[in-house]
Amino acid sequence: MTITLQQKIKVKDKIMSDIASFHIQKTNPAFAFLHNARKIKPEYLIDTSKDNECNNTEEAALKRYLSLLNEALSNYTKRTNQRIQVKDEKIVWEAVLNLTSEHTLKDVLRLAKVLEDTYGWQQIQVAIHRDEGYVDEITGERKYNYHAHIIFFMLSKEGIYMFKKRDFPRTKMSEMQTLVANTLGMTRGKKSNKVRLSAAQYRQVAKEKFDLEFQIMCLTDDFDNIVSITIQEQEQRLFLEEEIERMKEKIRELENTQNSDDNIKSILDESNIVEQRLVNKIKYKER
Repeated sequence: MTITLQQKIKVKDKIMSDIASFHIQKTNPAFAFLHNARKIKPEYLIDTSKDNECNNTEEAALKRYLSLLNEALSNYTKRTNQRIQVKDEKIVWEAVLNLTSEHTLKDVLRLAKVLEDTYGWQQIQVAIHRDEGYVDEITGERKYNYHAHIIFFMLSKEGIYMFKKRDFPRTKMSEMQTLVANTLGMTRGKKSNKVRLSAAQYRQVAKEKFDLEFQIMCLTDDFDNIVSITIQEQEQRLFLEEEIERMKEKIRELENTQNSDDNIKSILDESNIVEQRLVNKIKYKER
């Protein structure tokens, strides 16, 4: 039984979805609370938000944030007779992590508790989004980007900042990735210099990646139809093989694309050139 490229892609997508990815960044708590509870709905949603999960509404999250802040500031002043020196923008951080379709809010809350116990962070809000991704323009299939958001308050109850850069070198961040993978029952991702893509960039790169893979499938199927190979056909086959390798390289570039609009635009422009060359060559063959 011959396995098509499309079937291989589906298997690869399933394998890739099981690889843990954990990214933590500064955030605006007011916006994050609304976004996670879907009170602010982005334009790129591909489905309804009925399957999303969130442990705290935006009102409850804001109330918890203010409570934690008041407690930390009060205790710090009582203990030191000084005002806390941590900048406001460092107090709240957001962790974004990918999930499989089987993960539940209970799983992510368990991870949040593990991170709290390990690093002293305090969880404010946890949400799972199952309404983002992109739609395959050829098959109409929805490709979901299952992921979760965990909002952390980075001051202890005593007002001590719990995410100092010196306390979280690369080795500690690597250990954190392993901790996340083990807690969620996922595969630990390999070390890399990748930067997490935004939602819009994710959709754009995913679409271009699929388009290139689909072209490879079509060209690969074309090979199977070649019965007698003349010198001209040998040259054409060599050309097609070279184009396939070029597109595979583009796929690798897309998979390792950094979070840069200019970089992505350059890659996509190049993929369009490749696509046009293929169209011209195939038209030549049909003549």
